[in-house]
Amino acid sequence: MVGHRGTAARLGWPLDSRRRPRRGQPTPESFTMISIDDQEMVELARIWYRYGGPPADEILVRFGIGRVTFHRRVLGLISTRQFRSLLTIEDRTAIERVANGHIGITPVGRPARTGPIGAASQHIR
Repeated sequence: MVGHRGTAARLGWPLDSRRRPRRGQPTPESFTMISIDDQEMVELARIWYRYGGPPADEILVRFGIGRVTFHRRVLGLISTRQFRSLLTIEDRTAIERVANGHIGITPVGRPARTGPIGAASQHIR
């Protein structure tokens, strides 16, 4: 009896259950937890996206990583199921736009700027 309860408790299954979950049923091990650092990264990106993203020194002090690494991680995090359900579509889209800009990815259909603002319009005339 002790072995069964110990195994069930170790696996995270309810102690009153005498059976293991059927194949295909989720077990506690199949759920992924969102870490505090992941939550803080996405929250920082959400707060700062209106201003072009968080300052590089803030990212370095809080997470010990550079700006490009931060934005790559944020892009990976907000594409997961857990964060898709926590962010509005508007916030997620805006965060993606800012993060892509910091890592050098331009939106589809828009040419990358290579010079100062307005330089492209001078060549059109």
